Amino acid sequence: MTWPKSLALLSLPILLTALGVGRSLAAPPGPAGAARQETNNSSGQARGIAALSWMAGSWMGNGLGGSVEEHWSAPAGGSMIGMFRLVQREATSFAQYMLIEEEQGGRVVLRFQHFNLGFEPWEKDGPLSFELVEAGPARAVFESPDEKQTPARLTYSARGEQAMSAVIESPQALGGPISFEIMFKRAVEED
Repeated sequence: MTWPKSLALLSLPILLTALGVGRSLAAPPGPAGAARQETNNSSGQARGIAALSWMAGSWMGNGLGGSVEEHWSAPAGGSMIGMFRLVQREATSFAQYMLIEEEQGGRVVLRFQHFNLGFEPWEKDGPLSFELVEAGPARAVFESPDEKQTPARLTYSARGEQAMSAVIESPQALGGPISFEIMFKRAVEED
């Protein structure tokens, strides 16, 4: 198998995370009454996918050996659409397309897949899948229901209104546990 040249620029832990080494796509159904797109009557805070509205927008930063950008649509129709791109040495290394959706029964799921230029998928068996296990006005935690999937956990955290971090963790990755953080700043919109 021949690997794209852009992969040579990634470190082993990042590469293993991006490729989803050792994962399967089977996801058990979520518990009844899991996170829902509604307001919690006792606190007045949005729950489920509505609680992720703070993620919407365009985010830029540096990480993974290059410049990164991530874009999220606002929650609508029970879903959010996202895109991530890594640019290294003035060329796109890969893109990642993401979908957060609320399923029947209230389970909120994040699915994403990486692509090389030419729209060639890295994950040949389909997207990686994560369940929303914590949501709030400044934090979203997604965990894989498959203990063999890499990465195992993604945590998005607001850093005020103009910054966001994404922490990617895999305690069972080949070669030992990995964890890294990407810091983003909200992109300035031009008129």
